[in-house]
Amino acid sequence: MRLSIHNFAKMIEFSLVRSNEEKVRGCKIAKDAGAHFVKTSTGVESKYLLEGGSESIGATIKDVKFMRKVAGEKMRVKASGRIYTLDFALDLIRAGADRLGTSKGSGLIQEFIDGCSRLGDFFRVALPLLSCN
Repeated sequence: MRLSIHNFAKMIEFSLVRSNEEKVRGCKIAKDAGAHFVKTSTGVESKYLLEGGSESIGATIKDVKFMRKVAGEKMRVKASGRIYTLDFALDLIRAGADRLGTSKGSGLIQEFIDGCSRLGDFFRVALPLLSCN
């Protein structure tokens, strides 16, 4: 089944609980189905994931790089979960994230305003990519 051009779809990878083989399979299924995005996680810390003893729930540089490699350039990568600092947000973008899902968008913007030395980087790269989960 193909998605029509008028639909916009994303596939959420729970990167934390998937093996690399499962991530590759998931990205390929999403690509074949016509998804526009693959997403690192919902960004919501569930009881299930917390009980699994996870140290990191959400976006990681490693997963974004991996998903970017597998997804290729035609499908976009959205990093979500635990994006609390501007430095981490920019690191995710440099790793290959096309969009960020964060509940801390206003805090990231304030962090930028407080340290205006990154004006060019922020407006050129990060500001258009911030979105709510």
